[in-house]
Amino acid sequence: MKTTRHCKSVHKVASTELVRHFSEYLAQVRYGNRSIIIEKNRSPVAEIRPLHGEECSLGDFLALWKSLPSRADFADDLERANHSDHYDMAVAATARSYGYSVLVSGRDEAHFRRVRNLKVVML
Repeated sequence: MKTTRHCKSVHKVASTELVRHFSEYLAQVRYGNRSIIIEKNRSPVAEIRPLHGEECSLGDFLALWKSLPSRADFADDLERANHSDHYDMAVAATARSYGYSVLVSGRDEAHFRRVRNLKVVML
């Protein structure tokens, strides 16, 4: 792993692997602040990296915020999590909001089932 001044880390990936899991790698770039070097036949051909220094005005941000779909049920779940002081409930609500499931042990099942419509997978 090589460190650069722009990103926390740089990962090399074959082009076929990138195609199969593009959204996962894009999430690593966006949320993990990682660069990805794309290789074809073990030779580097391109790089995907986060954009730095992009700014927007408060007006642009507010316009974007207002254009986002409402997630009232997500806000309700977060409110309940804040009242019960369970950080994991907030994480579960976030997972549900993005269509992910959570993997839990049997003793935690009831705890996580409190988040409506959350896909709970047992170990």
